[in-house]
Amino acid sequence: GQRDDRDVPVLADEAGLGVSVEVPATAAAGDRVPVTVVVTNTGRVPVRNAVAFVTAGPELGGDAVPKELSVGTVPPGETKRVTTRLTAARAGRPGVWANVTADGELAEKARGEVILTEPG
Repeated sequence: GQRDDRDVPVLADEAGLGVSVEVPATAAAGDRVPVTVVVTNTGRVPVRNAVAFVTAGPELGGDAVPKELSVGTVPPGETKRVTTRLTAARAGRPGVWANVTADGELAEKARGEVILTEPG
């Protein structure tokens, strides 16, 4: 008998990327605000050489140059967190963005928002 291989499912070894941004709900102008990028590997193979680029609105950090945070390798099903701090320049509701890239042309982005109040 001959075998028919067409009905055998082929499971691709693919990495998957999930990204979120964690920031406090509120902070005061002048505070050093923690920004945590959460990178999850939703796939079946390691995500390699992951790097997060964090940017924020002018009220928070203000510089257009993204902060580059090395995430490294994320094993399948696992999560890594990397944190930076941005200085709250003034009151407002700045967005905070994280763009994460990794080997194999993986890319994902996420957004958070923090409410900044005047000090005191």
